[in-house]
Amino acid sequence: MQFIGINDFLLLPIYLAIIYALAYNSRNKKYSIRHPLRKYYIPALTVRLVGAAGLGLLYQFYYGYGGDTGSYFYNSKLITEYFTQDQGIFFDLIFKPVLATLDIRNSIAWNDSVFGFSEANYFPIRILAVLQLFTFGTYLPCALFFGFIAFSATWKAYLAFVNLFPALYKEFAIAVLFMPSVFFWGSGILKDTISMAALCWLFYSSYSVFILGQNKIKNLIIIFFTLFVIVIVKAYIAMAFVPGLMIWIFLTYKNRIRSQALKTVTLPFLLVLITFFSYFSYQRIAAQDARFSADRIQTQAVVVNTVILV
Repeated sequence: MQFIGINDFLLLPIYLAIIYALAYNSRNKKYSIRHPLRKYYIPALTVRLVGAAGLGLLYQFYYGYGGDTGSYFYNSKLITEYFTQDQGIFFDLIFKPVLATLDIRNSIAWNDSVFGFSEANYFPIRILAVLQLFTFGTYLPCALFFGFIAFSATWKAYLAFVNLFPALYKEFAIAVLFMPSVFFWGSGILKDTISMAALCWLFYSSYSVFILGQNKIKNLIIIFFTLFVIVIVKAYIAMAFVPGLMIWIFLTYKNRIRSQALKTVTLPFLLVLITFFSYFSYQRIAAQDARFSADRIQTQAVVVNTVILV
């Protein structure tokens, strides 16, 4: 599958110039010359952009096939074509649920039908179909936008960690911003980039609202939106994150509870609430994806482990 061409390389410097101009402007406004985090800002962006472009180049010129990233891009092209043919259909395919447009989808020659009929796999296609309107249908500029989104999200998570443990800003820079496997596989055109970016924003906004009490309305909107995205793309991430968040909030506020009796009953109540949340979350995940049902989850774990080790 050929999804990277000469136009990609011609347009790449232009979009890089735009992104770096915005980044330098943002850095200079937010961080003074002597600010300890200033020196990490541009390098953190750079590794994300390298990872985003490198992923596509790896699959195109080394493996010789598109993989998931190529399929997302190819299928998004099929949606973008409707913008000039029939904008009504285009916007239906962008905004309506998959099941609401089955008649249209059945007429599309998908590279792989799983990308056209699965809500989770279709989510990146929605984003890419819109991005292609601004990138002249080229892969690498679209990948740069994914990398920029990944950077903005991980930078926010980094700020939250540094705010919690200021003395460890160097260690967190390595762990959060510059881990090679993370910035390579978590910056390009994949679901992993979207889910990780949403998780980082969710973590940062939750910390801002529930721990710091800052910008409550804005951050609550971000929390609901990022949870919505995570539930669609990879619901099990929300299942893992929310219980921990609830415990974190409880431990933060427990000392403010004056009544000893209330303190005593709050923790068991919280544990029961987490148990019910986990159970119903799992039931929802299993209903949406048979791979995670109770009778198949062990088989799926073996399949994933085999793929990773190959």
